[in-house]
Amino acid sequence: MIECFLLDPEVLQLLEQPFDAHAQPSAQTKAAFETKTSAINVTPSSSAKYDVKEVKEDSLWLSKIAKIDEISALRVVVEECQSRTSAQLLGQFSEEELASIRDAAGNSQHSSSIPVSLLVQGLDPDAIQQQFIRQDTRRQRIFRTYLSERRYILKCTERLVDAVLSNRNLTTDENDKGKGKAVELAPSWQLTCGMALASRWDLDNVHPILLRCVRAVGTNLKNLGERSGWSDQDGERGDIEIEWARNQFTEAIHALEIVWQFLSTIVGVPSSQIALEWFRLQQSFSFFNSFESVCARLSRPNTCLLIYLHRTNHLSRPYSII
Repeated sequence: MIECFLLDPEVLQLLEQPFDAHAQPSAQTKAAFETKTSAINVTPSSSAKYDVKEVKEDSLWLSKIAKIDEISALRVVVEECQSRTSAQLLGQFSEEELASIRDAAGNSQHSSSIPVSLLVQGLDPDAIQQQFIRQDTRRQRIFRTYLSERRYILKCTERLVDAVLSNRNLTTDENDKGKGKAVELAPSWQLTCGMALASRWDLDNVHPILLRCVRAVGTNLKNLGERSGWSDQDGERGDIEIEWARNQFTEAIHALEIVWQFLSTIVGVPSSQIALEWFRLQQSFSFFNSFESVCARLSRPNTCLLIYLHRTNHLSRPYSII
């Protein structure tokens, strides 16, 4: 099932250009959105499971704050609607549920392996339901779904690139050692999907891909100094803002992973254009000397990003004498 999904032409098109998976909103996308969401020969029912008007409003809201086309926003909103059951199961416990957990685990705080902080956070079921269906809570889930999709598109591309380049290195090593024709094994689904993705690129000239990755990293780092566009009912920046910042770090890490794989596998010396773009990126952030203070609350992704930034500094080493 995964292989069939990844080999779908539309999915491959998204993975081919992971930084541009979501188009910008335009008059054409707005018209297409209105066409898809218009109730043709359908009379909305008050007892329907989903409110069509609410779905449309949430889609337009996400399109506005995330600056993506309305159709992509609609798909994300529908995905959130379909995952509400699991979101409720993973949500906060009610008092009745905690009572059952206490009975099953034992009422003694000293013998129970369940954290005390968990056992004292129960709420009334009605209060939990009211909180779950609130507009700001629902839109938090929608925004998190969108952020998750951005991360996983990039990570999926990176994993498929890794499968292709690893197989390429293995084949090259066997030929160089003169082992002859080895026993041929059936390719894994990762390699099959990776080869389908690589066929859309020119692996003999990956400089455009590297250039796009470097520019994407610059965009992510620049975004960290700006607001996400999200605010809760009180206009305050809460956990969702921190998650948005984490997402910027994570996307930058995935982009640098792709850069690192190509540089360490098939590129060798990068082009002068890529090196110049990398120098400009470093100069924009003072060569990352003070970058650790950008977001001290995000220590783990921040550390991972700094590691990759320093590892990929060899991108400019061939030009260090200039």
